[in-house]
Amino acid sequence: MSLIKKDYTEEQFNIINIKIHSKEDNKQALYSQMINQIFNFTDFNVKIGNKNGLVLKKIYKTPINKSLLGSEFDELQYKSYEIYECEFIKYKIEDEKDKHYDTKRKEIKPGNPNAVIKPNAYEIPFYFIPAIHRLLLPIKSKVTPNQVEYFFKEALLKIYETESYFNIDIAKSVDEVEKIFNFKTLDKLQLEISYTNDDLGDDEKLFMDALLKESNVNKYKAEFDSEKKESLNLDSKLIKGGIELSKENGTLKATGTNSFGNKVVINTKNEFEDFKIKVKKEINPLISILKDSLKKWRL
Repeated sequence: MSLIKKDYTEEQFNIINIKIHSKEDNKQALYSQMINQIFNFTDFNVKIGNKNGLVLKKIYKTPINKSLLGSEFDELQYKSYEIYECEFIKYKIEDEKDKHYDTKRKEIKPGNPNAVIKPNAYEIPFYFIPAIHRLLLPIKSKVTPNQVEYFFKEALLKIYETESYFNIDIAKSVDEVEKIFNFKTLDKLQLEISYTNDDLGDDEKLFMDALLKESNVNKYKAEFDSEKKESLNLDSKLIKGGIELSKENGTLKATGTNSFGNKVVINTKNEFEDFKIKVKKEINPLISILKDSLKKWRL
């Protein structure tokens, strides 16, 4: 009996959700313009930590016709979907005479050839899909999701006057959030959330999403305490909708008890989702990445 070989490799990503508050209907054009504008900044870099800089070195756009994705995608908005192959450089900040990365020319320099330990510069690939305004950062990259979030916050503040024009959220671990629904009691819930840009969701999530949108709320912070010795109602649109929205549009902290009566605390601030994509070996890998991403956020 012959072994059946897998026809795919599995790649894993953290997801950074970048949202610009705009009435522009063509989201793909809006976010494509955004990534190009940031790339074309002159000598722009962000300091991360005490010794490192981060710069966007490369972007390369590939439009993929919807017909290549399959019939299930026929109902989607655009005739073709763009996906960007991008690259950060994370480099050690040195003095000018021994600078390993030239931020103006976007070139890696050899550094001092006589140095025992040469300055480091890492090339960090990632993908960006404008239509769903998501950045896919490979797990275990040389840069953290928090550092990428900070980079884009600083970049967007060169375009917009204040943070009220945008939100940037790292997708949180669905498994971690779902643990709340196994609580015996939910005693306290703290939320910091923002609305989506037309993402899918259940009725409760869509209710909360619509509530924030029609209220023109950029970021909603709330703390819910249960009354008397009762549990917060996890089936209510307010509570469940806020929890669901926090998965990709914010953070939460929940305090309750488990089935043994022990206190349990869940804090999703640094609990990030691990988004797995099966990349087919026989086709353009960008098609696999685009298909799985559109399925998750638009189908």
